[in-house]
Amino acid sequence: MSPLLVAEALSVGIADKSVCEQLTFSVNAGECWGILGINGVGKTTLLHTLGGLRPPSLGNITYQGENINAIPAQQLAQLRGFLFQECNDPFSATVMETVLIGRHPHLKSWQWESANDIDIANAALAEAGLSDLAHRIVTTLSGGERRRLALATLLTQQPRLFFLDEPTNHLDLQHQIQMMQLLTQRAKKQQAALVMILHDINLASRFCDQVLMLFGAGKTTTGPTKELLTENTLTELYHYPVQRIDTNGHHLFVPSLRDL
Repeated sequence: MSPLLVAEALSVGIADKSVCEQLTFSVNAGECWGILGINGVGKTTLLHTLGGLRPPSLGNITYQGENINAIPAQQLAQLRGFLFQECNDPFSATVMETVLIGRHPHLKSWQWESANDIDIANAALAEAGLSDLAHRIVTTLSGGERRRLALATLLTQQPRLFFLDEPTNHLDLQHQIQMMQLLTQRAKKQQAALVMILHDINLASRFCDQVLMLFGAGKTTTGPTKELLTENTLTELYHYPVQRIDTNGHHLFVPSLRDL
């Protein structure tokens, strides 16, 4: 089975900044990838490039062996889905109307959602803990509720590739873990894959199989999470000393208490 995504000799830049140079890696079904790096290093720019929202400077991106530039727009929308950093709601709509947006790539022009589409949306709302809010107006939701609705909309879309920009934004501790568990379980169950930007090292350590680190000036590294998440590598990545704490057979990464 071919990888869901392959980036080959990829170079990405924005303005006069190099995000990555000659980056090559592949994402397989069932995997969760974490993109790590400091603010402004180009994580969102890279995520958007991998998702086909902007062209790379050099290199190729393929989904299931096909160049993304050759995939028709509707098919591309069925293959990959996005969770952006923030959600804007310029018009009033209910939670149910909003989550059903996820089914749009699967509908023909002027086609209404079927009973099956509504069942898929209801299931996603239940998974996100929002069933009781289905008839609420979306602009009345809290920040955390709106974030879970965005995740439920993406689950309703049922893409093979999930591109997630800080998926735990606005979520409390309980919902951070629940949503990360939901996403990673969905990826493995449906042979999808997750590519997500994370700022929490411990969430990356717990849920990601692979990581892609952006150090700045085009320098990157990719590989298994357990191998790359070390005190020295993370200290270099974040420009701040990171300490590993081992407890009950597990380990956590925290900012060091010693001065820079």
